[in-house]
Amino acid sequence: MKAYRAFASAAALWNYLRGESPRQPGYTIEASTRVRRSLRDLGETFACGWKEMERGEYADALMVYAATIGEFHPLKPVIESYLERRPGMPLVILSGQLQYIEALRAAYPRAAVGIPPPGAPWLYDRLFELTRPRVLALGEGPCLHLHFPISFDLALPAACLRYSTPMVVVNATMHQYFVPSRLDYIESGLFGSIFSGALRYCYTPNETFRSWLLKAGIPSERIVVTGDLRFDGLQGLSARSSEFTDLLAYLGTAVDPTIVAGSVNAIDEEGPVIDGWLELRGKHRASRLIIAPRHINNHENMDRLYDYLRAKGVQYARRSEGIARIKEADAIVVDVFGELPHYYSIATIAYIGRNHGVLEPLRFKVPTVVAPRRDWAAEYVTFPAYKQMIDEGGIIEAQDKADLGRIFLKIVDAPDYGKVFVSNALRVAENQRGAGKRIVEHIESYAMNRSS
Repeated sequence: MKAYRAFASAAALWNYLRGESPRQPGYTIEASTRVRRSLRDLGETFACGWKEMERGEYADALMVYAATIGEFHPLKPVIESYLERRPGMPLVILSGQLQYIEALRAAYPRAAVGIPPPGAPWLYDRLFELTRPRVLALGEGPCLHLHFPISFDLALPAACLRYSTPMVVVNATMHQYFVPSRLDYIESGLFGSIFSGALRYCYTPNETFRSWLLKAGIPSERIVVTGDLRFDGLQGLSARSSEFTDLLAYLGTAVDPTIVAGSVNAIDEEGPVIDGWLELRGKHRASRLIIAPRHINNHENMDRLYDYLRAKGVQYARRSEGIARIKEADAIVVDVFGELPHYYSIATIAYIGRNHGVLEPLRFKVPTVVAPRRDWAAEYVTFPAYKQMIDEGGIIEAQDKADLGRIFLKIVDAPDYGKVFVSNALRVAENQRGAGKRIVEHIESYAMNRSS
């Protein structure tokens, strides 16, 4: 550990001098702007809760890490189960990217929310001394160092080892090998075993994911099959601003159908969804489309979407333009983070973009449509749940994206058609529920009652 500490200290100083990659994704071709974060001020990394943390109000915390908002959703049932068992337990949330901070603050207003500090060991010492985390829970990964599409600093599991904090992964699955930089490659070669040493358990949804973890070399005694936490997440949503509440109330008064297309990837998928909605509008003239692109910071992709809508003569508004503009529009482009699950509450039909989780609309019993399986990546972590829900008759697979208009019309004009899929989906969900409580009970058997 002394050798790692020396290496990490030197690497932190090097990253500071040259600048590190920002914790905000960029999609432009030119080199991203590098940033310098303080190697002394831990509070710089926390958007909220820092002053309270300094006063000791977050001691003995549950600490969670989610690379993106998608990986945070499976953590919520674990958090809720802990708060139910231990009311008032402090919560510290670390996000892999800055763009999700506001959504996480809205979900848990009493939590300390921030991004991981720079890799300087003394910053992590300060963080762990102030919070004394009982456990660090990672959402979905990484399960091995450098096996995740978003950079994950080895300093966090190293701190877990130094402070005897168990590190676990919930809804664990194996992602592909990814090396952000040459320095990360060297660090992993020299000290990658630190990650494995800190990892206490991988709580995985099913036997398919368990086989992936075993194949990657994770010991079988560290893998616990619990069921899919995303099924536990079919519960009420957190409160939002009064402005957004008013917007949902307005959208909910619509008489004609509303299609919510969530996490669509690019114009090759957005275009057919728009065409399918326009086909529906041929019969249901006042129907509305709410489309939430997956990568709203990808300006090139967003411009293609706007160009397509204009070419089709669609009157649209961006969510960021406010309620007045939205009331004038037939289509809404959701260009902000954290709101998508709420739109499903007023949806008639949901469409889920390829390679994304398919369960969010189920809490509102909304018939859900997906692209054909040839469009999905069979090796991607969302594919097993996608295929299971199709096989169980829980979601509607379009055999061709050109069929979307016909499917939308059938759901609206023959309500029993969609209801059958919803009923099947809810049956599958009921059989899967309980993973959050099972995980918390297991963690408490070895982590929560240890001495501070």
